[in-house]
Amino acid sequence: MKILLVEDNVLDLELARRALEREVPQLALTIVSSVAQALAVLQPGADFDVVLTDLRLPDGSGLDVLNSIRRAGLPHAVVVLTGQGDEETAVGAVKAGADDYVAKRSGYYSRLPHIAQTALARFRQETRRKSGLLRVLYAEHNAVDVELARRHLEQHAPHIKLQ
Repeated sequence: MKILLVEDNVLDLELARRALEREVPQLALTIVSSVAQALAVLQPGADFDVVLTDLRLPDGSGLDVLNSIRRAGLPHAVVVLTGQGDEETAVGAVKAGADDYVAKRSGYYSRLPHIAQTALARFRQETRRKSGLLRVLYAEHNAVDVELARRHLEQHAPHIKLQ
């Protein structure tokens, strides 16, 4: 598994690195400590399976990293890590497209290998689901509403075709 770890806290970085090296078979781990460094390595063609990013970084937010990955359509699962484990932050990360969210509570790093593997499996399953064509029987007597629905789906959900 190829993982990009974006973490500026030396202790958290070392604990995560050790847990991942111990539990993830054939691990290729790349470590950076800022948004700028992450974006520099996250170019189209970058070969990562999972990006583990801290929420608070010296030059921005892990959400900046997440948003860049999703806007570019890069095929990486993303897990947001944070010392601020409130529900609002978790919901925001998931709404922004994170595959998982982890609060940095005591011993969280020991769960990182499983979390990374689960996030990758979830991301791949969702990608397969979205790449398939979904045909929908749409019953509506108003032709204008049918056309509006068709246009909306073409723009926002091209994998859905109305019958």
